Amino acid sequence: MEPSSEKFSISMTESDMRFIDQMAGKLGLSRSELIRQSIAKFAKDRGLTEVYVPSASAPPGAVQWIIAKSHGPLGDFRMPFCTQLIVQHNLAGKLSEDDLRLILRRYREHVDFWTGEDGVVMAELDEFADAAKVSRPTVRSIFYASGGVRK
Repeated sequence: MEPSSEKFSISMTESDMRFIDQMAGKLGLSRSELIRQSIAKFAKDRGLTEVYVPSASAPPGAVQWIIAKSHGPLGDFRMPFCTQLIVQHNLAGKLSEDDLRLILRRYREHVDFWTGEDGVVMAELDEFADAAKVSRPTVRSIFYASGGVRK
């Protein structure tokens, strides 16, 4: 059975949603991923369907959401927080090159505006690369190709 990307909504109580969010947080999953895995396990345990296979790519809108959540109160971009969100939402190895360009272009804007120290920038890029399961040279190459004044 091929997974569908069609979206739908369900009604749940506020306390149910809080419980799901708490469980998802403890497991480092998104709410949607927790629900998908729970339903798949339920179905598998009862012999109803085959095993659920997680998506090989980031869900639509996930990267834009991560970028928005990674902004600080002064409009800065918090790369360590971005890295943490990628891990928490199980996006490691699922980011396309376009996804990487979006994130690293925003980080480049931040670095150029705030004139971040080279050592800190390289450390944050390396941590991002490791968390995203992308090679460090690839991340640095995309970062430097994104323009700006830093060379």
